Amino acid sequence: MKFNQKHVRLFLIGLIVLLIAIILLNLAKPVRYFLAIVSFFIVFTISFVFITKLISRYDYIVRSSGKNYNYRISFVVPVYNEGENIRKCLDSLMNIDYPKDRFEVIVVDDGSTDNTGIILEDYAKRYDNIRVIRKENGGAASAKNVGILNSSGDIIITIDSDSIIDREAPAKLASYFDEPRVGAVSGSVRVLNSNTNLTKWQSIEYDIILVYRRILEAFDSVYVTPGGLSAFRKEAIMKVGLFDVNSLTEDQEIAMNLQKHGYKVLSSLDAFAYTEVPKSLSALIKQRVRWIRGGIWNRIKHQDLLDIKWGNLFVFGYLLDVLFFVPFSTFFLSLILFLIDHQLWIFRLGFDILELMVDHFMIATFVFWIILLPWQIHMINILRDKAGDKKVSLKEIVDFIGFMIMFGWAWFFVWPFVIYKEITQAQNRWETR
Repeated sequence: MKFNQKHVRLFLIGLIVLLIAIILLNLAKPVRYFLAIVSFFIVFTISFVFITKLISRYDYIVRSSGKNYNYRISFVVPVYNEGENIRKCLDSLMNIDYPKDRFEVIVVDDGSTDNTGIILEDYAKRYDNIRVIRKENGGAASAKNVGILNSSGDIIITIDSDSIIDREAPAKLASYFDEPRVGAVSGSVRVLNSNTNLTKWQSIEYDIILVYRRILEAFDSVYVTPGGLSAFRKEAIMKVGLFDVNSLTEDQEIAMNLQKHGYKVLSSLDAFAYTEVPKSLSALIKQRVRWIRGGIWNRIKHQDLLDIKWGNLFVFGYLLDVLFFVPFSTFFLSLILFLIDHQLWIFRLGFDILELMVDHFMIATFVFWIILLPWQIHMINILRDKAGDKKVSLKEIVDFIGFMIMFGWAWFFVWPFVIYKEITQAQNRWETR
């Protein structure tokens, strides 16, 4: 059976009916206890699997990239109203460690309404290898496709218009394509503006994601090529039909599609780009709503990957990903049931908030992070060493704990917005920040 939007709506309605039934039958506490057992089992399993893989393939996971200057590279930069940031992006591209006659920069202006067009004209006049293409607004995927179709390189490197690329990153990314089966390589996107608690926690999150993505490569299960910095074999990306213009997270969809066509997707731990992350809570929520909605629909589109024949890609690209979010989704349900248990007033007895803090999700999450924290810090120190940064300090460990407690919880409060947008069919083309 093929899942579609109708099935998603039926699932949401069924979830609401189930919640009402639990309330009417007074089963809130038994259900919460059951969810506690499920959550504990999953977090311990994931911790064990990841640590085992890290130990067994440690040298492979922490390896450094080589360098290759022989490929012709086309940088594709989709732009929409980036007058504030595009200069930094283009300046970094003009300063890369790569032969000037072996790369081009194609900037696709996706119908900007600010001063972006004027800035791009100036750069095109100053640099021979910068080309500007203007089109009507159609979204990031559409802009990338136009750039690719007008490119001449063997390798396509996509970079967000608010990102700054490291000088050595292109040569490092190119080194992976000596293996014919490699279709794409994700770069190491790190946070540029980590100067507030909100952006600092995102910086921690981004570094943790890089670590996990490298471990997932050891499982042949990298399922995202981030828009901030990724490289593609042009032949491969043309074969799979370019980026999906209907996907809210086209950088994830293309990675799934490439692997379905027999290509490998790898991850670099030391080809860096630095990007601006959302500075306000509202912008962050918009971004995460898009991530979640895009992830759901990408999995529905590529539901044929839900087959054991795909091996590790099925187990770790899909199954483990789903399992990882079970504790998170069970907490959201548990929180609702907890509030119902206490007549929807969390401070009714004064001790209710303490009970919630030691509820199954909080304990399971804390145990999960404590088990993985030493490994995460070790891997992030390796990442920082490659980037020339200082190692994790004691103060930053406190920030890690703050991230674990506060930022993890924040994901759950995004879901009502996800459900609202799914019901209203809302779609935003550019919600990067």
